[in-house]
Parts: sequence; structure tokens; C-alpha cells
Amino acid sequence: MERFEGKEKLFYIRKILVLAAAAYLLFGLFYRSYPGLTDPMSLNQRILAASVFLVVYLLSYFVAKVKNNVEKYFYYTVYFANLHLLYLAFQNKITLNYAFSIIIVIGICNILIKSQKELKRFNIIMVLLVSFTTIYTVNPRVNEFVFLAVFYIIFLASYIISKLGYLNVKNIKDKKLYYKKLFDKSPVGLLKCDSNGNILDINQYMLELSDKDNKEFFIGKNIFDLINIERFNLDEAEEKEYLESKVNFQWENELWVDYSVEKVLEGEVNQYIIAFKDITSRKALEKRLAYLSYKDKMTGLYNYRYFMKELDKLDSSRKIPISILVTDIDELKTINDQKGHIFGNKIIKKTAEILKDSVREDDTLARFGGDEFAVLLPNADSNTAENVGKRINSKLEEYNKNRPQDERISLSIGWGTKESNQTSLKEILEYADLKMYDVKNLSN
Repeated sequence: MERFEGKEKLFYIRKILVLAAAAYLLFGLFYRSYPGLTDPMSLNQRILAASVFLVVYLLSYFVAKVKNNVEKYFYYTVYFANLHLLYLAFQNKITLNYAFSIIIVIGICNILIKSQKELKRFNIIMVLLVSFTTIYTVNPRVNEFVFLAVFYIIFLASYIISKLGYLNVKNIKDKKLYYKKLFDKSPVGLLKCDSNGNILDINQYMLELSDKDNKEFFIGKNIFDLINIERFNLDEAEEKEYLESKVNFQWENELWVDYSVEKVLEGEVNQYIIAFKDITSRKALEKRLAYLSYKDKMTGLYNYRYFMKELDKLDSSRKIPISILVTDIDELKTINDQKGHIFGNKIIKKTAEILKDSVREDDTLARFGGDEFAVLLPNADSNTAENVGKRINSKLEEYNKNRPQDERISLSIGWGTKESNQTSLKEILEYADLKMYDVKNLSN
């Protein structure tokens, strides 16, 4: 029975054996309930046939050999039922009752037998036996030609119906197998769950993403409890919509994934396939590119673009006071002209180190380009900004000590403080820049 496997096959055959035994006895009772009808079988013959089916049924429970080969013993009972009926028909010269019984029983057997190899063998044997029995019955009580014509027509119809049923089942089975292989071998992580998010199945790629050895870790768990994505109604999920999330499947490694939800109908129940694609490497690259886009290549400090982004963010927060400190390397052009750009670059890098050591952890230090730097000082009043400036000058003095005059660094520093939300930070930046140039001009 190609359609059934394991316990399903055993249950199916046992059910047929019981129903067949019951049919023998119930039809006997039916014939005897109506005096005008003649039962083609004696009561003893019915009990004999029913007993054969019941014995095989019981043996399938208590005898391991029968249980393990239940399909073969089922076919034995099918052949017995047909040969028994043909024997009785031959003995009774094929009355009309027997003729109908033969046609009906063989038609039913065609439907019950699922193995295509066994079905072909059964039909060849039964066509030969019915033909010979009919031809060699002395004075049959039905017209031989009519009976055989009807028999062949119904036999052929039942065989075709059985064959079509087999092909339909095989087609469904092949499709299920095909989609199962697609599911298991897909190059993305696939997870099947019910409408509540309870996991029913996962594929091999999902196991590889999770570093787990088998599916049992997942089966029965709820997808929303297993990972940290926000709960949503699966029925309302937009198909083909891709979402991104950082997930942690209750194990050590954390992943970035994009995922989509596809609704599938399994029987009459909605199920959902959630497709996960690991985008951790892509997100790391994006983070790296974002980092590079906001960093000054020479000094490793933030650049002008990042500084202005943070400035706008702080400005919109309306938290005051906020100070901005601007500084410029004095005479950098002269240094480049006299000692070369390589030395000038060393001065820029050293200045960046001094500034970094002088500002607070929460401050945003950036190189604006060339010889100019700026510091964004949140929660800092004018005195705090002045103290930062003093620390910078103190570290400069320490650096310049015992160095030749042409290797010393000189900075001009200016600052401004936003103390009212009526003033924008861009205005404070302009003010600090002007103050810095006032200091530079004064020193010159």
C-alpha cells in the first residue's frame, strides 16, 4: 500500500478486515430479514468467510509475523473472498445473485488494493478465473455473454478509477515530497508555525544558523518567545514584506536577519512559513561604512559630517546649557612649507591626541578639516568650556616642554555657550569660531 506507511497502513488494513467480516454477517442478516430475497450464501459459508477475516485481524495484534507482514496477509484474504465466491457461483451455476456479487466484490477490491503491482496481478487472475468459471459452468442461469460483457465493463471502470486515484495520490505525494525537499534544502532559514507562532518544523539551514544539532530544540516552542522580535498577528502579516531585526535564539550568538511571512494552507488550517536570511555580515559592513563615513581618516576623530549631525540632534533636544569649543593649529601652513606635509600631518595627529585626552567622555570631538577642530560639550556651561580650554593648554605646555621651537604646537581656542532655546547651536558654533579667530589675531 504505497499510500500508507507504518501505523497508518496497519490501522487501515485492520479497519478493512473488520468491515469485511461485518459485511458478510450483516448482508446475511439483511437477506434473512426479507422472505422474498434469497441469500446466495448459506449461513455457514458466511460465518466461514467472516471468520477468516476476523482471524487475520486478531493475528495482526498477537502474532509479530502477521503484524509485520499485514499487507501480504490482507491480500491473502482478498483472494480467499473472491475464490470462495467463485466456487459458490460455480456450484450454483452462476445465479443472478452470484453474478452481481462477483461484480460488486471485484469492484470493491479494485478500490481497496493500493499497490499497483498487486492490483495488476489481482485483475489478471480474476479476469481469467471469472471467464473460465462462466464459460465452463454447465447451463449457467444467466446469459454468459451479457454477464461477461457487464463484468468486463465494470471491471475496467473500477480498475481505471483505482488507477486514477493512485495517480492522484502519487501526484500529491510527489508534490509534498518535492516541497519538503525544497523546504529542507533551501539556502535560507525556513521555519513553519501555526497561527499562534508555535513552531511545527524548521529546515537544515535554520539549524546551521542556530548551531543546534536537531530540530527538537525548536519544535513546540513559540517563535516570539524564542527570539526578541516584536509580536505581531501572523494573519495580518503582509506577504512578501521584508523586515529586519536583531535576534537572539536563546543561545550565545546574536544575529541580524531579515525575514518575511508566507501563509500556506495545510488541509483546512492556516500555517505560516517565516523565511530568515542572515544579514549579520551585511549589517557589520554597513556599520563599518557608517563608521568610516563619520570618521576622519588621518586622526581617527569624528569628521565635520558627524559633528553637524550630533549638533542638530542636541539642538532639537532643547537641553541646556550646551557649549561648543573651536580650536585651530597656529601657523600650520608655515610648518608645511618649512618642514613638509609629512611633519605637518604629525602635528595634526598629535594635536588630535592632546584634544582627545583633554575632553570628557560624553563630549563629541571632531576634526573639521585642515587645521581646525571642534568639541561639542553637552550639559556644559561657559565655565566648563573654559576649564576644557585650560586642560588643552596645560597638556600643550607639557608637550612643548623641552622641544625645539619649530616642533612646538600652538593652538587658538574659542568657545560659546547656548543658555537659551531661543539661540541655535549653529549660531553658537559661529560665535565660537569668531572667538577663536579673535584669539589667533591677538596672538599674531
